[in-house]
Amino acid sequence: MKKNKNNSQKGISLYITIIILGLISGIVFGLSSLFLNQVKMSRTIGDSFKAFYAADAGIEQSLYSIRIEEGDGLITLTDLGNGQEYEVESCGDTCRKSIGYYSDTQRSIQITY
Repeated sequence: MKKNKNNSQKGISLYITIIILGLISGIVFGLSSLFLNQVKMSRTIGDSFKAFYAADAGIEQSLYSIRIEEGDGLITLTDLGNGQEYEVESCGDTCRKSIGYYSDTQRSIQITY
């Protein structure tokens, strides 16, 4: 009885197919994970802007307090009424740091006057 060369290689095509499908699946899962992280990050960018503008409002209020009202420019936590908050703290004699909050995001601005 003569052995057929094709019989010894029948399983190799299944093995190669499984390896190729595994590689493609790994690439697809990796890319989808990357894209999901980018989508999540782009959602928080809007929160970051709102926190920054709250900090900006705090700096403006602090400068008004220092220059017009002749105060110290320190402001406790202040709610802007739309979910944004800010507070201004001292970081030296002529330095103020305003921290703006929105959702789970905070941004700060520091000035020297």
